[in-house]
Amino acid sequence: MSQKAFFFDIDGTLYQNKFHEVSKKTIWALTRLLEQDHPVYLVSSRSVSEMEHLPESFINLLFTGLVLEGGALVLDERRLPVSEKTIQPNDMREIDTFCKDHKLTYRYSAQNGSYFGTPSTPEIYNHMFSLYMKAPAQKEYQDEEVYNVLIWVKDQALKQEILERFKDYSLVEYAECVELRNPDTSKEIEVEKICRNNRYEMSVAFGDGANDAGMLRLADLGVAMGNAFEPAKEAADLICKSVFEDGVADFLESRHWI
Repeated sequence: MSQKAFFFDIDGTLYQNKFHEVSKKTIWALTRLLEQDHPVYLVSSRSVSEMEHLPESFINLLFTGLVLEGGALVLDERRLPVSEKTIQPNDMREIDTFCKDHKLTYRYSAQNGSYFGTPSTPEIYNHMFSLYMKAPAQKEYQDEEVYNVLIWVKDQALKQEILERFKDYSLVEYAECVELRNPDTSKEIEVEKICRNNRYEMSVAFGDGANDAGMLRLADLGVAMGNAFEPAKEAADLICKSVFEDGVADFLESRHWI
């Protein structure tokens, strides 16, 4: 199959968290790509439950596939699982114990939903709600297989301890948080696999976050948003306008791809 495939991060790339919207022009641009039979994938660290409050005009588009949980869960065009990579219960118990011993808030995402495994703070709860228009309930970890873990940690020495102790996991470091996934799990691994299996002639990826850097580096053309964090900008081939300026649509139009 000889096609140009497009891979889009959601938050800060297509979705404006500040206003909880995907602009009409962005939806038009995605629709045009799909109408031209281009494969279009969403690639996000969101869990399935965190997709619930995205605008219907956006999430109901017939995307070719969804790469969620930072690559741990891949869904096809019917939203059925294609692949799943989970953190096993023994490993999760170690994470759970570590967070409890150090009084750290962590969120785990399992097949039955996303939960805080330890008590949250108002700051963290409100931050999650501001991103997804919902926040996890608290529920003790009970041997579920988990796709993705977020650990909130401000102390830099403790963060380094986490990065060292769990170095065999797939890790993404943020300013006040660390994301953990099954080893050999990432956005770029799944994007590479999708491109290889489908023999796409060209891959184009858009993103704004630290966890998009690998995907932008891997793609034949990696495009960072104008509002992107430095790791994404450094990894990208080009930088487009910000999400608030319809950067994706503007870039696609400038290339005469829509």
